Amino acid sequence: MTGQVKEEVLTRLVELGVTVQSGSVVFEPILLRTQEMLTASAVLDYYDVSGQRRTLTAAAGQLGFTFCQVPVLLQVGREAS
Repeated sequence: MTGQVKEEVLTRLVELGVTVQSGSVVFEPILLRTQEMLTASAVLDYYDVSGQRRTLTAAAGQLGFTFCQVPVLLQVGREAS
């Protein structure tokens, strides 16, 4: 990867609120815009940690991505927790 690509990947992870603190993955998507959430369900194709192709359906109002080949679905909640 070029430096620019690495920078964009790291920047996107920060926007999604993904950080690693004291060896634990933490999700705090404070920079994520609600406009990025799906308006209709969509399929997320990814490869799991065993290299197997997997499919996951993300519903409207969710945003799906993978982190270290683990699928993550973010969804807007009613209140902060």
